[in-house]
Amino acid sequence: MMSALEADFGQTPSQTVGPYFAYGLTAAQYGYDYDQPFDTVVALDGASGERIRLEGRVIDGDGNAISDALVEISQPDGSGRYPASVDDARAMGFRAFGRCGTGTDAANRFVFHTVKPGPQAAGEAPHVNVIVTMRGLLLHVFTRIYFDDESASNARDTVLASVPAERRDTLKALQESEARYRRIAAKVPGMVYQLVLNLDGSLAFDFVSEGCREIYGIEPAQLMANSSLIASYVHPDDLEGLRTSLTNSAQLLTPWAWQGRMVLPSGTLKWVRGTARPRRETDGRVVWDGILFDNTFAVQHVEMLQSAKLGKLNVTGWNACSPCSQLDKRNFIVQSAARA
Repeated sequence: MMSALEADFGQTPSQTVGPYFAYGLTAAQYGYDYDQPFDTVVALDGASGERIRLEGRVIDGDGNAISDALVEISQPDGSGRYPASVDDARAMGFRAFGRCGTGTDAANRFVFHTVKPGPQAAGEAPHVNVIVTMRGLLLHVFTRIYFDDESASNARDTVLASVPAERRDTLKALQESEARYRRIAAKVPGMVYQLVLNLDGSLAFDFVSEGCREIYGIEPAQLMANSSLIASYVHPDDLEGLRTSLTNSAQLLTPWAWQGRMVLPSGTLKWVRGTARPRRETDGRVVWDGILFDNTFAVQHVEMLQSAKLGKLNVTGWNACSPCSQLDKRNFIVQSAARA
């Protein structure tokens, strides 16, 4: 009888607060056709603050990761502000609350996409409020997540000071070499980025390197706050190809590659080439890690070689901005034509 019920209906509620809450409150995450008002995306486009990916695991007394816990978080945005209403949340691009079950990730992790919070009150260090629900608990439990790069603020926080000294570090989220990653990315020619396809179909940049300035003439923060800027620069004849390539990559999880023209606000036309590798997150979002670089000179060079091969090259029409304009034009053309 019990085995038949299990086969027909799956797991039924227990007398504790979990694990049924994970399935019920994060239904969409677990593949059920029910509404889920809150998920792992806390910060949307335009949210104030440094974007972060907050992840961790809930473990039991033996150190084993719990596969069916429910983790809820609440926090202010980067300026320490909570939205006062639904309309305010939309205007801020910030939901302030998130839910994640640990049963859909291979490593039983919870993952939230949010911003680093600002202080909520005088004397408090930046932190995220956490509620944990899991099997074996008669009541949900509360805790906080602090940040290891806020040493001075952490030292003044009275709540953190009340935790036994030997346990305080367990409440601090560790940065995974973020500064080192940014330094490396800043030295890579082109724009290193992380692009996210959200469940509602919107695109957002979680990370943009300083190469953004060289290619587009805008600050990385501008592009992260308004991801549609790049699409607005794409030449109209190349826009559909860009959309199709991203759609195919997201659906098939195949590497993305695209080349097209960008028309900047200054009127400058650039050929930009992009490559990226996608992955699907546990919450269903698709994330690309990739690079965009200015390929204008390479495209012009190919066009010139093709023209030279056909005997149609106009020497006086050489692009004076090209690095090769410093060479002897006639010699360069003759050698290129000979090799062709």
